[in-house]
Amino acid sequence: MNAKKLILTDGKTPRGTGMHDTVPASADDCLIDLFGAVRVIGQEAIGTTKYNHVMWEFNLPPDYTDGASIVATFNADYTGAGTPGTTTLSVAAEEITSTGTTTAITVTPALRTIVAGGSNLTFTLTGTGLVRGDRVKLLATIGVQETGGIDGLTGRIRSVQLV
Repeated sequence: MNAKKLILTDGKTPRGTGMHDTVPASADDCLIDLFGAVRVIGQEAIGTTKYNHVMWEFNLPPDYTDGASIVATFNADYTGAGTPGTTTLSVAAEEITSTGTTTAITVTPALRTIVAGGSNLTFTLTGTGLVRGDRVKLLATIGVQETGGIDGLTGRIRSVQLV
């Protein structure tokens, strides 16, 4: 499969609704920042941990080799003046066949650490049972813990690429 960048603005909430351009009100929302660089942004954490979810759906293209694993690379970071605790990105995936059957796809590792300044975090989606034309649902969860209780931290996804 040729490299494919997911369009961040195509991201949705787990309920399938579009992302907002205002501060996310709950874990099922993410902000799509269209000012400057396009980014997916979670809720600000101050003295707590916040988890936010964003989902993309895509069809496996004609050049996909049936049964091949897919590597998803997320460029993610966190920003803010707060004191970081645990900062993570986790990924889950599902296959939706042409008949509508939904099956969980094994993703390894399931969880990666987000670092200040950002980095590429890779996840492998096991290709067993996947075939060209299947629809794949990719769910990312940004987890940010701020331990100081005074200033905030916010997790961000800056890009997603599939190979």
